[in-house]
Amino acid sequence: MKRFFLFAIMCIVGLFGSLNAQTQVDISVGEGTNYQQVIPNQEYYNYSVSHQIYTADEMQNLSGTITSIAFKQASASVLARSLSIYMLNTDKESFSSTSDWFALTADNLVYSGSVTYPGIKDGWITYELSTPFEYTGGNLAVCVYDNTGSWVN
Repeated sequence: MKRFFLFAIMCIVGLFGSLNAQTQVDISVGEGTNYQQVIPNQEYYNYSVSHQIYTADEMQNLSGTITSIAFKQASASVLARSLSIYMLNTDKESFSSTSDWFALTADNLVYSGSVTYPGIKDGWITYELSTPFEYTGGNLAVCVYDNTGSWVN
């Protein structure tokens, strides 16, 4: 499921070296150009929920504080969206079925707000997290909840 959206980029800050110096690392996950308009959210509809798992290997086996996440826009439409983004550390590596979702709480909410997609197909949309996420270095679960409204035809 996570491969449908070509890339997700994580900015990881606060990686501690021997001197406890802060370093920023950009991580890109995904490959190829064949993706659908459903991750992180269904751009055609005004409501969707998606869950993705990024493995420790995909996250380059690093740990630190995630301060932003970016996704590529699948279409060339200018869209106003109301999104909530949740993150959590998990041992889960994959989903066993289409109903195998994460239970999320307000503690997992890292971003909530309105965003306007610029209308540039394959353009990056970066979300600065309102609550930086402490990533422990294992698998990372990301949920994007598009609560713009009900489906509009």
